[in-house]
This record gives sequence, C-alpha cells and structure tokens, in this order.
Amino acid sequence: MRSGLISILLLWSFVSFGQGVIFGHAAHPVTPSPLTEYGWESHYDYENNTNDDAGNHNLTATGGATYATDNSPPLNTYAGDLNGSNRSFDIPQFDWGNEWTFCTRWEVFSGTGTRTIATNMVALDGWKLQYDFTSERYEFVTGNGSLTDEAYSNSSLGVGVGDPSICVVCDKSLGSVLFYSNGVNVTSDGVTRTDYETNAMVQIGLNIDDSGDLYGDVDDTPIYLGKLDSDSILYWHNNVGEEVHYLK
Repeated sequence: MRSGLISILLLWSFVSFGQGVIFGHAAHPVTPSPLTEYGWESHYDYENNTNDDAGNHNLTATGGATYATDNSPPLNTYAGDLNGSNRSFDIPQFDWGNEWTFCTRWEVFSGTGTRTIATNMVALDGWKLQYDFTSERYEFVTGNGSLTDEAYSNSSLGVGVGDPSICVVCDKSLGSVLFYSNGVNVTSDGVTRTDYETNAMVQIGLNIDDSGDLYGDVDDTPIYLGKLDSDSILYWHNNVGEEVHYLK
C-alpha cells in the first residue's frame, strides 16, 4: 500500500512540473528557431546617379532616362525622370525568390490610360505593376508565358499625382500579393500565379510588351527579399528614404 501511494505521488509530481514521461511520451522543451533581421536588398534615390545605396544592383538608365529637380517626389534633391517614351531605369537580373516587397514613390503629369510602374515581363512571362487611371486602381499582372492573372487593389484611389507611394508584398509560393497605397492596405483581389518569372531584369517605368510607359517621375525605391508587415510599410511611407527591417 505504501509503495503504491509513493508511486502515485511521484507520478503527480512529474505531471505537475512538466518533467519525465507523460502517458508513455517523453516531454521535451521546444526551442524556437532564431530569426535573422534583414534590411533592404537594394535602394534607389536617383540622386543624379544610378547607384544602389545597398551596393548590390546599380541601375542602368535607358532611353533617355535622366534626373529632375522639378515636380519630383520628396527625397533629397533629385528624382528619376521618366517623362518620355521608352525611358526606364533598369534593375539588373538577380533572383528575387518567392517572397519579396517592392516599393516606390511615383507621379505622372497627365494621368490617362494604364501606366507601368515596374515590370520584368517579357512575352507574358513575369510580373508587371501598373496603375489604371480609368478604374483608379493598382494592378499586378503575373504570367507564365502563355496564361496571365491580374490581381488588383480597390478602385477609385485617386492617386497618381502628389507623390503617391505604392508597395506590393508578394508571395509567389502562395500565389498572393498585397497592395499598400500611401502606407494603407488597399488589396481587393490578391491572387497571383505561382509560376511567374522572378529571376529577370526589372524595368522601372517601361512597359516591355506594349504601350503604357510611365511618363512621370520615380523616387525612393527599395526592394526587400522578404515580406514587410503593415507597420513597416506605413513607417516607410511616413519617413522618406528610411530603411526598415524584417525578420526571416
């Protein structure tokens, strides 16, 4: 009787204090994997040069792309001037992976039709971020070379002048994109393809496949190889040119 009571007390002690064996299974503490903090992969401020502030992927100015001090978004002195046909700032090819965030400040001087903000799409393979002035919404088109899907933000945003900002937070594996206009989530349809190209040159301001160039200015363009959260995006929108960080 005494040995039975002792056994019961020992079992109660082991269960109560999380040690030993419970119902035949060993109890092991779970140690979470450490997360690493990352900053931007690239950042472009167009300060009369094509430099990447992160030192990774300098731009190439093509088609007469230059720099402007008038009607420019509010970062330092200059903005990237794409107010002309076939002008672009080209980000060299590198692998963006499955999770990434692209942001920029932009404006146009006469808003009509659909204007391309950035794209890597060639022959319907890749992605394209554009603004449709008819619906007044952002659109994110993804394609695999033959089929395309179009995700889009809420309509009637009324942006395009006055230095708006846009961020798209992409997860290729999940087939999703989130749109943040001026720091606010405005996603309406966030479904994308999962088989679009992300390892290709990206052209800012030029529609590679057809008409719809930006005809405007760009500034403060960061790229993150991870998904920024809503607080980080709002902070970036309110603090021009500042780097934010994410954990991965």
